[in-house]
Amino acid sequence: NGGEPLLTNEHVELLQRVNNISELDILYNTNGSCYPSEQALNLWKQAKSVTLFFSIDGTGDRFEETRTPLKWKQVSENIKKINLIKNIRIGCTYTIGRHNVYDLQDTVDWFEKLPNFDLEEFYVHYVDTNHSLSFNNASDTEKLEFANELSKFSKFTKWHQRILSSIED
Repeated sequence: NGGEPLLTNEHVELLQRVNNISELDILYNTNGSCYPSEQALNLWKQAKSVTLFFSIDGTGDRFEETRTPLKWKQVSENIKKINLIKNIRIGCTYTIGRHNVYDLQDTVDWFEKLPNFDLEEFYVHYVDTNHSLSFNNASDTEKLEFANELSKFSKFTKWHQRILSSIED
């Protein structure tokens, strides 16, 4: 965690040291800006399982505003390409705050269109309470509007109620 793990070769060097990689469940958190190297892909083929969670907080212009200097075109193409690799599962971690509540539906819809994506692997976390984009810094009117917007996501039982609770705090 921290930084972009696919930007360097450190993760490949670590995996090369593992004696029984076939017993290993590998999980990455990535912003999607880097496509994995051939070395990484070959090592992942040997692993018990590989999951890449993409930190995506919106699509298109919203993504680029939030994740400057990354470009949505490049990141979305990387995600689509990785999604087609048989032995790799992908997920999404969306960090929600005052800035992107209304972009959540577009992001869910984008991931849902991917042929091998399971919506059970779509997670939402909220911006830390000390941050200016936190729900804590919203007016009561905004909080009510945000809660109304998020009411349509009740099928996401893993995170829906926790996010609503963060708005009400």
